[in-house]
Amino acid sequence: MVPLVSGSFEADAYRRLRVTLQFSPRVENLSSLVITSPAPGDGKTTTAINLAIAFAKAGNKVLLVDGDLRKPSIGGILALRNTAGLSNLIIGEESLENSVQTCDVDNLFVLTSGPIPPNPAEILSSKKSRLLFKHFEQEYEITIIDSPPVITASDAAVLSTLSSGTLLVVRYGKAAKSLVADVVNQLKNVKANLLGVVINHVPVKSQGYQHYHLIR
Repeated sequence: MVPLVSGSFEADAYRRLRVTLQFSPRVENLSSLVITSPAPGDGKTTTAINLAIAFAKAGNKVLLVDGDLRKPSIGGILALRNTAGLSNLIIGEESLENSVQTCDVDNLFVLTSGPIPPNPAEILSSKKSRLLFKHFEQEYEITIIDSPPVITASDAAVLSTLSSGTLLVVRYGKAAKSLVADVVNQLKNVKANLLGVVINHVPVKSQGYQHYHLIR
């Protein structure tokens, strides 16, 4: 289980990241945000959850979506059921009202992945999926989507075309610069609106050194 941040130092880092994203010159209205990473274990899901909490605590109506239809984890982390979720909505088996769940944070709504389909990239790139994500933008002030890592599947690239912005999460000291550069190029090739790179797990060597940095 990935622990949610509770200390003021970490929570403040997410609040500052939220403010930076909301006032980013690269997007006029941040209505949806895909969060992905080069590889597994970079901390994208932790970032997605805590950033969603930061937006919700600022008074925004937030939908957190587990868009990882290969190895979902948000339902387990937040102790929510995963009998109905994103995959059910896309194929028309469930309604949004029956699929979206609430949690202990006011203004935060959660859509888990639902059952893992045999063809994630195919259903995510479908017309129904595109219409569904458009509907999310009408119902919620911001939709935050946890995506699979870029190198594991094409799903992240697909999801990035459905959102107003994409954020890349990189674990300090783990990913080679060449891999990060390749991932950035892959996202740009599909015309993803890459808002920046968050570097987490940065060693704290001096007071005021942040765990999370947005490189624009």
